Amino acid sequence: MEEDTRKEIEEEHETIGKQIEIRQQLMEAKIGLSFKL
Repeated sequence: MEEDTRKEIEEEHETIGKQIEIRQQLMEAKIGLSFKL
């Protein structure tokens, strides 16, 4: 039981981490575009 929840929590952390990475990349892309303009 405990191992299952631990795995689920780890997977959730991974997805959150990926979402944060994607957001940072989007922000950087937006900043890059505004500098080009």
